[in-house]
Amino acid sequence: MKGDEYYTIAKFYDGIVGKVNDTAEYIKVNIKRYNPGTKTLLELGCGTGLNLSSFHNNFDVTGIDISGKMLSIARKKN
Repeated sequence: MKGDEYYTIAKFYDGIVGKVNDTAEYIKVNIKRYNPGTKTLLELGCGTGLNLSSFHNNFDVTGIDISGKMLSIARKKN
């Protein structure tokens, strides 16, 4: 099944990718600038939910990923 290649690395993914998330800050700045009324966010290829965890307090977030294991971790975070 597609996404199974992430099964082994899913629990280490955040440690490899890193906790500091410049992408999330960039997105926040641009939402505030271009569409400050935004209430929902959809992330395609959300992985472990690293970006989503930066938004779930202020937005209704949804993440989609091909890896069930990555989604499992994202659900626990968010």
